[in-house]
Amino acid sequence: MTFKSILFSLTAAAIIAAGCNPDNPDNPDKPDNPDKPSLSDLQIYFGSDEFSAEAGETISIPFSIAGVEGKSLTLSATADNELAELKVTNDASYAGNIKFTAPCVMISEGSIKVTLSAEDKANSRSAESSVPVKVSASEPFEAIWLSDMKSVALKDGGSFKVFFTVTGIEPDAVVLSAPVATVSSGYSATVTMTSKNEGYVTVTASSLSSLVNISLKVADNFSRSSQISKTLEVVGIQETSGASNCYLVAPGQTKAINASVKGGSSEPLEFDYAVLLWQDTRSLIKSVAGSGEDGVIVVQTNNTSGNAVVAAVQGTRIVWSWHIWVTDYNPEAAPLVFTNQTTGVTYTMMDRNLGARSEKAGSNDCFGLLYQWGRKDPFVGARGIEEDVLINKYDIEGNVIPDRILQYDWSAMSSGDQNIDLAIQNPDAFIIP
Repeated sequence: MTFKSILFSLTAAAIIAAGCNPDNPDNPDKPDNPDKPSLSDLQIYFGSDEFSAEAGETISIPFSIAGVEGKSLTLSATADNELAELKVTNDASYAGNIKFTAPCVMISEGSIKVTLSAEDKANSRSAESSVPVKVSASEPFEAIWLSDMKSVALKDGGSFKVFFTVTGIEPDAVVLSAPVATVSSGYSATVTMTSKNEGYVTVTASSLSSLVNISLKVADNFSRSSQISKTLEVVGIQETSGASNCYLVAPGQTKAINASVKGGSSEPLEFDYAVLLWQDTRSLIKSVAGSGEDGVIVVQTNNTSGNAVVAAVQGTRIVWSWHIWVTDYNPEAAPLVFTNQTTGVTYTMMDRNLGARSEKAGSNDCFGLLYQWGRKDPFVGARGIEEDVLINKYDIEGNVIPDRILQYDWSAMSSGDQNIDLAIQNPDAFIIP
């Protein structure tokens, strides 16, 4: 090796060695800032492995961060559901909470992943951690008919209302589109909303048919929709007789109730439709159809005997009711006449209890109906002489109706009129103080 070659090799080695630590060329093994400490990794911890919330509910997700070591961090939170709302709050040590508001609309139960990110920009450190939040399904979006009407009494040009409600739209973020109603040919329909979630369909007849079909479609700003329909029997308006609170009707016959007044009074009555509350014999009543415009309720019976109570309804509130006694019995044919020998007063009575199927004493059919206190509406009797179980009541479709018991604090009533109103609005319920 020549002297020139040796000199070249030494020069190259010196350049390479200096490149290992250019900031401190005199000591390549010594760090450039011996006083700068080594920082640990950032670690994010949540208060639980999983959280839960109702749709639309706001909860707090607690967290803490290890390895901060007095440095300044930037925190941010995200969710994999864009409808979830997040807000991060923390103290000086970077312990805090994520304020999580679940979406107000959840079609089905689901899990939303919430991610918290922490960044120490000055020291090129960052951390990220996620936790699931189980969110329950929101109330279903559904249109529901409020009235149980099966028939309607109409004349050409007459109209009636069918009431409905929509569930699942209580949150402020939910906006209901204008509902659309369609009806059978010969009828027209308009929709009126009385509140955010309730309204009614007004159906007007230009020409009568035996049936009318009503369909209602609703939708909201979350792309949800619901459609319901119902078919009503149409009964022609008939002439009424005198007003009363109880009517005798022969089996298979039709009775037109004067529903322009309350019972046998002269007090005007306003209502929207009529329904059957109960019957004590299956298939006793064929149909109950009301016309609030004309103050008429038409009751059609089948060829059997028994008792029923029908009601006039305004909106969803019962405003009056009537007892229908379906029987071949004629009280005028063979009345019982009794004269008090002391006073000389003569009394003319029926030979059976009101609502009884038979006048034969001791038979199960002689009991008739019972009345609670001085209430105007009857209740069914017991199944037998030694029975303490009431006979069954049925709806118009023949389903058994359970007994209703309404408990109320009489002392809270400010007047007797309130007591009467409570009884009128609940003619099918035992009122228990």
